Amino acid sequence: MGVFFQPDKVTSHEGYAMNKSIHRVLGKNKEEVSKKIQKIESSLFAVENKSKDEKGDIVDVLPYPIIDDEKPLIERMLECKVPGLCIAVINEFEIEWIKSYGVKNTNTQEPITLDTIFQAASISKPMVATLALQLVEKNKLDLDEPTNNKLKNWCIPESEFTKTKEITLRHILTHTSGINMPFGGFGREEGSTPTILQTLRGESPAKNDPVKVEFEPESRHQYSNLGFIVIEKLLQDVTGKNLNELAKEMLFEPLGMTNSYFLFPSEELQKQMIYPHNEDGTVF
Repeated sequence: MGVFFQPDKVTSHEGYAMNKSIHRVLGKNKEEVSKKIQKIESSLFAVENKSKDEKGDIVDVLPYPIIDDEKPLIERMLECKVPGLCIAVINEFEIEWIKSYGVKNTNTQEPITLDTIFQAASISKPMVATLALQLVEKNKLDLDEPTNNKLKNWCIPESEFTKTKEITLRHILTHTSGINMPFGGFGREEGSTPTILQTLRGESPAKNDPVKVEFEPESRHQYSNLGFIVIEKLLQDVTGKNLNELAKEMLFEPLGMTNSYFLFPSEELQKQMIYPHNEDGTVF
């Protein structure tokens, strides 16, 4: 069993206060784990991969990281205007400790807890890849078979770039398929939930470009968010289950992830979520 502490306030900064210290130690050596936590909290390095001019404007993206000075975690959060976060450390395949910092909402000052839900964003891609590779192991998918062979009621649009080489699951997983990014992310009309087909086609209420192939598969690398929507469609068509159902069955439940979802959040889930904040740290 772990130790559970209630949050206490720390110094306010630039219009909002930070809460800290709900944590649970699960590792056997509590003293050793506590030292690890203290080390992380007291000396967090900044890593930058962009060079800037004297005005602070970005002039180049570097192929290597620059390690900046170390600062305490809370100070670094305040500096970057990050209102809240949660850390979970896995050691030897087991969760060793979990700790939350800050607030869900800078207006209400509601603290982050160990049950707060965060949007995973592109961290979800390795999970989708894991599901796809499990289906490859079960011979339901083939890494090198043309993806369009398995897709139903929609397929990757053919173009001059796919005449000699068709797109495969391997291409999409490695971001070498030629499928567009898209830039601007996945917007949607307010109050709507686009279907997967509307997203792939770039149709209202989705607010993204449709899927298109921009270069010959394998000829170069281009990060593609839309490529993983194609994989979602592929998994759905092969199994007859939506991504959330499949992830729950093959990933979340086996790993004991009881509070994880591939869904547009319901009103109930939104109560558990951290609120989105602007770069200046205010709620939007």
